[in-house]
Amino acid sequence: MKKLYATGLVEDVHVSSTPTETGLQVTIDLQAAPLVKSVTFTGLSPEEETALRPLLRAEEGKRLTVFDLGQDTRLIREKLAKTKTPAPEVTSRRGYNEEKGVANVTFTIK
Repeated sequence: MKKLYATGLVEDVHVSSTPTETGLQVTIDLQAAPLVKSVTFTGLSPEEETALRPLLRAEEGKRLTVFDLGQDTRLIREKLAKTKTPAPEVTSRRGYNEEKGVANVTFTIK
């Protein structure tokens, strides 16, 4: 399981088992991490956005797990806290289109 998560391709794994006449049937359902369709920022100057973008895991065309999104949110908060007083509130949202397997990511800075 750890190796599956480490690939960054899988967001969630569900394992279930059912007894059968010949033993146990194990079913493993994998939920793929969505591909990022877009990354947008609200509340940042163009210069701040340009400086932060290369540091983030959220990148158009790449897969992004909920864990990665949380890491990016913390990173933005930490970087901005060094230059802004008081430290801004940073939230993130991942709009996920499950049918297409893509997500639109928005970071909001207040």
